[in-house]
Amino acid sequence: MMEQDAKRSGLYWKLMATQLHKAGRLAEALRIYRQAILMNPEDADLCFNLGNLLRTIGQSEKAIGVYELAHRINSQDIDILINLAPLYRSSQRPGDARRCYQKILQLAPDDPTAHYFLAALDGKSPDRAPAAMVVELFDQYAPTYDQHMNKTLKYLGPELLRSLLLSYAPTRHRVFKTCDLGCGTGRSIEAFEHLVSEVDGFDLSPVMLAHAAVKKLYRHLYEGDCLDQLQEAESYELFLAADLVPYFGRLEPLFACVRKKAESPAFLLMSTEYQTGSGEPQLQLTGRFQHSFAYVLSCIHRENMHLRAFRCQALRQQGDQAILSGLYLVEI
Repeated sequence: MMEQDAKRSGLYWKLMATQLHKAGRLAEALRIYRQAILMNPEDADLCFNLGNLLRTIGQSEKAIGVYELAHRINSQDIDILINLAPLYRSSQRPGDARRCYQKILQLAPDDPTAHYFLAALDGKSPDRAPAAMVVELFDQYAPTYDQHMNKTLKYLGPELLRSLLLSYAPTRHRVFKTCDLGCGTGRSIEAFEHLVSEVDGFDLSPVMLAHAAVKKLYRHLYEGDCLDQLQEAESYELFLAADLVPYFGRLEPLFACVRKKAESPAFLLMSTEYQTGSGEPQLQLTGRFQHSFAYVLSCIHRENMHLRAFRCQALRQQGDQAILSGLYLVEI
């Protein structure tokens, strides 16, 4: 009798959907979530969970509709808005994204991510991405990072940076004591086999660092802001920044820090998201910065460094679009 009452109330379907979702049986969970919502259409948590599943399987437009329903039911649940805002951005709905972030700030006035993306929507460029946002993003991303970068984004950054390093004659036949800035899971340093030794990794995300540790590629791993951590570290011959710079607006602090820790002759090898023209760094709605060649060159000259090689080419895909990057080999 109690089981029948539970089924009639919708609780049975809700629990079943949640269990299937956690077990990774997504097609079954999707069907049961819909059944559960029919039984209890005013359950905001149920709508939120269905929105999460739809987002996971790439049905963004349907996820938006379900999140919007959840928000109408419970307008004070900030988690609904936090998940909804990026979908508005990726769906090219900047007005809706702006209103969503404004609602987040009504509930949490100091939320750094909301302030950051409102700046992007208003055409402003902060100095860099907020640490809390980066940690949250990459802690969630870590379990699927390598697979997503390789198969979905078709990311070739480390391989192309290796090629750039070897294109300059004085860097051939050398093995570098290396600092991997924004090392993540170690995806980048894997491409530099036989070129690096005594490699130290620096990253904000503890979950990414845990995945890197499993690969046993690094001598030491440092958690925290890479510029702060680098101040306390030893000197290096190669500084690798394979996908770090897009989360920095102003690069002057990075170049200054690297110069202080360079064991001459040393090199900085990095990639940027390429900005046409000669303007200042520009924050995109993706949350990543673009940098022009002229701006990067000004940072190089400011620290009396020397550009030894440069290429502009696509490193990864974003949907059907190839994302152009600037590849730089800088002698320090």
